[in-house]
Amino acid sequence: IEYSASSSLCAVPTDSSVEEARKALTSLCDEEISRQEYHDLGPLLEPLVQYLRNLRRLGGELGSDERGGSDGSGGAEPSTSHEPDDSLDVDSDMASIALNLPPKLIQRTKLAHLSERICLDWARCPTPQSIVYLNLHGCAIQELCGLDNCVSLRVLVACFNEIHKISGLENNNELERLDLGFNLIKAVEGMTSLGKLKSLELNNNLLFRVQDLGLLRDCHPELVELNLRNNAVCETPHYRADLLHMFERLERLDNSPVTRRDRRQAMQAVQVALTPEVIFKCSQAAYGSSKGRRGGEEIASGPWWNIVESLEVTRMRVHQIENLEKLVKVRRLNFSENEIVRIEGLGSCEHLEELCLESNRIMRIEGLASCVFLRKLDLGKNRLSKIEGLESLVNLTQLSLEDNDLRSISGLASLPSLMELYIGNNRITALDQVQQLRDLPKLIILDMLGNPISRQGEYRLYTVYYLPRLKVLDGLGVDSVEHAEARSQYAGRLSIEFLNEKIGHEFYEHIHELDLNGCKLRSIQLGTLTKTRFVGLRELNLSNNNLANLHGLEDLELLRVLRLNHNRVESLRSADGTAAAWLKSLEVLQLGHNRLTSAANLGLDAAVNLKVLFLNGNELSEVSGLDQCKELRELILDKNKLRSLEVVHDGLKALTNLRALRIEDNMVKTIGFRSLHSLIKLHSLHLSGNRISELSELEKLACIPFLLELTLNANPVARRQMFRPTLIHHLGTLKYIDGKEVTQEERERTEMLFSPEVGMSYCGPPSASAVATGQHRHTSVAHASQQQVQQQQQQQQ
Repeated sequence: IEYSASSSLCAVPTDSSVEEARKALTSLCDEEISRQEYHDLGPLLEPLVQYLRNLRRLGGELGSDERGGSDGSGGAEPSTSHEPDDSLDVDSDMASIALNLPPKLIQRTKLAHLSERICLDWARCPTPQSIVYLNLHGCAIQELCGLDNCVSLRVLVACFNEIHKISGLENNNELERLDLGFNLIKAVEGMTSLGKLKSLELNNNLLFRVQDLGLLRDCHPELVELNLRNNAVCETPHYRADLLHMFERLERLDNSPVTRRDRRQAMQAVQVALTPEVIFKCSQAAYGSSKGRRGGEEIASGPWWNIVESLEVTRMRVHQIENLEKLVKVRRLNFSENEIVRIEGLGSCEHLEELCLESNRIMRIEGLASCVFLRKLDLGKNRLSKIEGLESLVNLTQLSLEDNDLRSISGLASLPSLMELYIGNNRITALDQVQQLRDLPKLIILDMLGNPISRQGEYRLYTVYYLPRLKVLDGLGVDSVEHAEARSQYAGRLSIEFLNEKIGHEFYEHIHELDLNGCKLRSIQLGTLTKTRFVGLRELNLSNNNLANLHGLEDLELLRVLRLNHNRVESLRSADGTAAAWLKSLEVLQLGHNRLTSAANLGLDAAVNLKVLFLNGNELSEVSGLDQCKELRELILDKNKLRSLEVVHDGLKALTNLRALRIEDNMVKTIGFRSLHSLIKLHSLHLSGNRISELSELEKLACIPFLLELTLNANPVARRQMFRPTLIHHLGTLKYIDGKEVTQEERERTEMLFSPEVGMSYCGPPSASAVATGQHRHTSVAHASQQQVQQQQQQQQ
């Protein structure tokens, strides 16, 4: 034994040492020990080896004491007396001490992450394809991975770990033995590809679902050995008999051999039919009205059928609901813990109010159309995967669907009277499934504990916000503090739930223009407005909301028009501070009335295709941050705090393609020398509502080569007499001034007025010399032209 254990635990065992150790173990047993059994027994024998070593050490010390315990002569004869030997007591004490020694267990290496390289090291194989046997017990593994290329693996031992879910075995089709005992597994899954599996150990886990037994039968009907000991599912009624029915070739179950007697007992536990005799025996009315036996004919046609109001048939292995046609007054039926696979036979139970079908094998909700007065329905611990067939249950107030295989809550909208819903321990993962319950006006109690959704951090507040009438959630009361916290977190958030309610459908791919104006939005949930969901979205209106950032728009790369007027937007950058990707395709951006103090903070560096930008109604005192917007055609800066066009021009030097510039209702007093001269393609300039007062300032606009339209009304200079002639004279390309067209006649008069041969002022009546020379006629013409200009200005005012 010592040789076997020590050789199996050596660092690099040779084939000869392994074979010799296997033969040593075989000699101690009554049957042949295989190499696999040898590898498994080696670690288990280590404590015994330590015990033998301690005995040898103690025996050697005791022998040396006896040899040195004689007198000093060293040659005394051995004692021949027949007195009791005290050394036997000493041996007994030493043996007790040795037996009480703690076992010495070799600590296994803790693997934080299982990979293909680790599997090669532990299996001592050159390639993953050559691994046949892999022992990973006691390595603190949390997930099976790195086994995709181990296509020849036949034995996998992963017991005594921390595995929560069976996964990563899709490519291990040759696996014959799988040991996952002493883990944290809650469900049987991820083994559908293991068609050659013969031995499976799932003992000491957290299996509790009866459905898992059926899944094992469907996936692995050829199992020869199965170990499910110390799981909650073992406590279910008829557990062993059911497994023997499911697996006809099973030879060992829970480490016990399957005998012929076990097979016979399983066969004797046949399903019970729901006969009139069974109904009579289980009905409370029969117990109350019958004291003796009744004949079969009397039971079949007796008057007791009309007085039965409650019937309980539990734990009787009933497989079909039948023979209930005469129970016309029954109000309560209990068929829990049977083997019913289908809801049927309830057509005559029109007055039924309570129905319990818990712990059966029902896979579909059906056969309840006639139970219009049903108030309580229990379908927990079945095999339901979909909620359906409840349309006629308008009076249902309590519904239990716990411990099933549900992934969605849809199908409950037709239950207007539902007050209590118990749907825990299913497979509901998506948080938006809670939206399916918003149409239930009377729902006050909800239990979803045990679903993956309940483990999400925002699950409770999310549910409380979208189901404000809830009084109890997952067994805990909902108070006003939670309601306030939920409103603070979710009110005003643009999410999928909000869009479904706003739009009324989920066909987002057909939406080209989305109008969310005035929806009191405060934030945009990530993953809501994505290019995969809104593949055709080109225009988005988010005006008149309370948005401070646009982090949720990071995936809208095809957006062309974005309206953000009347918000609180301070920056358009992503959450990580980088430029937003959707800015690259944007062509029109409206940011009016957002209280902006600087355009540089917006982050418009990526808006290389932007053509129209609205920055009106803000608090800008300068213009900056637009250097990369070289395709900009129109810029609106109305109602800001700009004081000079020189300041504006400093931020617009790079906008050589700008066609229209609006700076109305600001505080501009001066235009500045050669202001806007770099805007060589500027056609339209609007400066109304400013403080320009001097005609000399207008002359500075002559640097704009192709200006066609200019508005300066509501400026002090617009009331000057020579306002229009000055503009027409210095800006020869102008076609419209303050919205009025510049005619050819007006242009000719202006040319005559500013001709160097004509005086520009009237100096009184002509002198005699002037009359004699005829120069007074030129003065009169100039005076007449000046009067016409004044009349035109008065008419215009």
